[in-house]
Amino acid sequence: MKTLLTTTLLLFLLLVSCKGKDKNSACKGEKEGAVCKMTAGEMKSGSCDMGQKEKGGHPKIETQKEDVGRIAKVDGGITLADLFAHVNDYQGKTVLIRGKVVKINYGILNKTWIHIQDGSGDDLTVTTTSSAPKKGDIVIVKGVFAKDKDIGMGYQFKGIIEDAQVTIEK
Repeated sequence: MKTLLTTTLLLFLLLVSCKGKDKNSACKGEKEGAVCKMTAGEMKSGSCDMGQKEKGGHPKIETQKEDVGRIAKVDGGITLADLFAHVNDYQGKTVLIRGKVVKINYGILNKTWIHIQDGSGDDLTVTTTSSAPKKGDIVIVKGVFAKDKDIGMGYQFKGIIEDAQVTIEK
């Protein structure tokens, strides 16, 4: 069951994220930002260009850095810059972070996948079932931080908070 869910997530990420920049890509000839139409074999081989490749030819998952301004640190919390500067200190610990939602995907593996930024230049992936923010919302995230998380099929996150409590600020 876990393999099926992971495969579904990966297929979705490949289909919605391909930008067709590489002339050898299965997406060649598509407009920038177009959905890549690939065969299962092309998806498996990682031939859809999404930017840099990780080991095994799998696409590197990145979110475009946005100008979100400076998001103030939540009382009792940390900034993304502090989190990523001290990943070993925060590994496996509960953290509290305020950020702006810059990317969101609903219903992948029965979770909402959120990318937040706070103006530090860092991006954090968060999964939740507790709320459904929209792109542009300011949120407070509380959960256990994991560094270098591998979700299978070669997809890794520099840092992630899974099953987080997400509170949308008014």
